[in-house]
Amino acid sequence: MPILSQKPVRACLCYPHSFAELKSLAEQNHWQTVADITAAVGCGSGCGLCRPYLALMLETGETAFDILRRSPNGEQDGRSRREQTDEDSAQKSSP
Repeated sequence: MPILSQKPVRACLCYPHSFAELKSLAEQNHWQTVADITAAVGCGSGCGLCRPYLALMLETGETAFDILRRSPNGEQDGRSRREQTDEDSAQKSSP
């Protein structure tokens, strides 16, 4: 059985671009927003699942991510499942 990456999200699903490639292109072309990336290569305009990852890439420089969960209001909250589980457990065990 193949070993899954600790951070499995590495690319846009709708367009053939990895986040590593997009980071390099963003640096070369001075793209500073998700809208800049979308206008140039299309990523973020298809299903939209890559948008929060593109924002994190621009903010942190990372190109591989844990799977993000949606908050109760349906928004991506930027925390990984592991981070949410750890925080939820800590809150439940607090008096």
